[in-house]
Amino acid sequence: MIQHSLWLASSFIALALLAGCTTADPDLGLNVQTNALVQIIDVNPVYAGIPIEGGSGERQVDAIKRYNKGVVKPLDTNAISRK
Repeated sequence: MIQHSLWLASSFIALALLAGCTTADPDLGLNVQTNALVQIIDVNPVYAGIPIEGGSGERQVDAIKRYNKGVVKPLDTNAISRK
């Protein structure tokens, strides 16, 4: 019983000593700073001037009018294969 307890205690001590040998992660604990940087608005984004797909207001208004009238254009199934 004493040998088992001694072996168990020495195992925990060895693990504790080995844990001190690990390298420190420089990014550990920077969650708040990372979240803040993600939420900051870039006033000069790289994609400025590039139209967003589906971003035409006139087309959206026309689509809503067609939807409300019940006249919806069928989906273009060839659009996927063209990419």
